[in-house]
Amino acid sequence: MASGWLKRPAGRNCTLFVWYDSTGRVRSRSLGPATMSDEQAWSHAGEEGYTLLVGKPNPDHIRFGDLRRAFVLDAHAADGRPKAHSTQNTEKRNCRLHLSHFDQQIAKEITSREIRDWLRRQSKGMQSKLRNTLSSIYRFARVEGLVPQGCDPVKDVGASAQTNYEAVVLTPADTLRLLREIADPLVNTLVVVLAATALRASEVLGLRWNDLNFETGTIRIERGFVDGKLGDPKSRASRGTIQMHPALAEVFTDWRKQTTYAADGDFVFASDRKKGKQPRLASMIVEDHIRPAAEKLGLRPEGCQRFGLHNLRHSLATWLVESGVKPIVVVRMLRWSDAKMIHTYAHIDRTAKGAQGKFMAKLFGGKRVQKRVQQKRPSRRKGA
Repeated sequence: MASGWLKRPAGRNCTLFVWYDSTGRVRSRSLGPATMSDEQAWSHAGEEGYTLLVGKPNPDHIRFGDLRRAFVLDAHAADGRPKAHSTQNTEKRNCRLHLSHFDQQIAKEITSREIRDWLRRQSKGMQSKLRNTLSSIYRFARVEGLVPQGCDPVKDVGASAQTNYEAVVLTPADTLRLLREIADPLVNTLVVVLAATALRASEVLGLRWNDLNFETGTIRIERGFVDGKLGDPKSRASRGTIQMHPALAEVFTDWRKQTTYAADGDFVFASDRKKGKQPRLASMIVEDHIRPAAEKLGLRPEGCQRFGLHNLRHSLATWLVESGVKPIVVVRMLRWSDAKMIHTYAHIDRTAKGAQGKFMAKLFGGKRVQKRVQQKRPSRRKGA
């Protein structure tokens, strides 16, 4: 187990807790102002769970709340890579809002049945996510010696990955109507780029002008912008280079002529409010422009809570499949690490209905067949 210490850097009004993580990297967290005493600092470190990184706690007495705090502090994937900023935020939120249910229990005494019964009371869309995070917490705890090696109450627990959510898919005509309704040139350009490339909103907002190569017609994906912070792309498959059609290059060129921030190192979709130091926030773009336009045009169904920039990714995936594009091309364009994702993103109801109609036409030789329903009349025979 790693060890930690207090540090008060010169020129900074803060007291830090510093430690070496399992990969040997120096990490730190702020405990408060530099004026706080060592006693106050260590007390705060204990409240936040930092003391788990000092010495080795007794696995027979450690509570689940301590496990999850240590897990969040580590912030590394199983292969040692730092987790993406968005992943860290999601895990922190789920730990705080949901998994804190087990905080006061001794970690090694939590049973599989307890976990199963608790998961079944959660919403269908969350069960699988919470189960996977629980599994990751216990795996981390075993590696760090926080629980006995055989302690894994999650392995025998299944969880539903089903959800009632069905993404709203926009046709190219729908997207064009949406564009005509949006006056902001930045948002207009952003929608075109997302609709044509199926990039994630975080990836597009993280683009700088020097990520675009107009000579080779490519876009380099190196970072994402989530929750106001720059970080790595969502996955290894996300990082890389995608193609930029000449028509899309013209869209970028037109926008570069309009924006104040057109230097190579500037963000393509820079925020005027932040004087170009960071991109616009996706949540504000959706709230101020996308949803109002979609509601005005009737593109957002009543009661639909989840409607935003990510719907354009679903829309392009669906259009590609309906157009007969080979699955391997779809997977490469959307940069999925698993080809099974095509079943989640491609909503082919219209294609299925059309195929059904073609079959019916073939079955009946192209003629419309009207089925007549004849009602039986009572028999007029004697004795009936």
